[in-house]
Amino acid sequence: MNKITKLLAIVALAASTTFWSCKGDTGETGPKGDKGETGATGAKGDKGDKGDKGDKGEKGDQGEQGETGNANVQRLAFTVKANEWKNKEIAGAGTGATSTWGVAELTDAAITTEKYAVVFLKTNDGYLQALPTTYSIGMSGAYERLNYGYKTGTIEIQYRLDTQLFGGNDPILAPTKDLDFDVVLTTKTIGAALERSGVDLKNYNAVIDFIAAQ
Repeated sequence: MNKITKLLAIVALAASTTFWSCKGDTGETGPKGDKGETGATGAKGDKGDKGDKGDKGEKGDQGEQGETGNANVQRLAFTVKANEWKNKEIAGAGTGATSTWGVAELTDAAITTEKYAVVFLKTNDGYLQALPTTYSIGMSGAYERLNYGYKTGTIEIQYRLDTQLFGGNDPILAPTKDLDFDVVLTTKTIGAALERSGVDLKNYNAVIDFIAAQ
């Protein structure tokens, strides 16, 4: 039995020695393999739903065509209410004497002392009457007068109705109804040319036509 055991031990040792002696050196690293093919693209996701389009608003009405502009002329419209007149003492041109008038103000930033201003009253029959003006009322001897003056930003309308030209009756200093006025503004140069031109300054259309032609 011991002989068999020894024999097996010798055989095992010999085999082990054979295996160690047969192992060779590590070989060189082999070449890098080719890159694998790109995988297939995944499926495209579903497109989201499109939102609803809002309702289209209604088209507004077309505005009226404005008048052809002219850089030399500007027109303003005013209405003075019957209760807007105030009493004011106005001095005469050559003396310190004063008389009482009713006054009302037309205000607009376009009014300046660098411009020439003409004021027209819209009369009962639709005409435009240039100021200053005086109305003789029938056979009563009454005189109704409208005048104006202006400074930057304001035109002052002056009103007075004398029931008698000479007499002790108190004047009426405000009209009994609303009055409408048109104001025409132009340059001082054109205003001077207008006064020299011989154009009827009381005629609204003639004044506008002259200024527009400059």
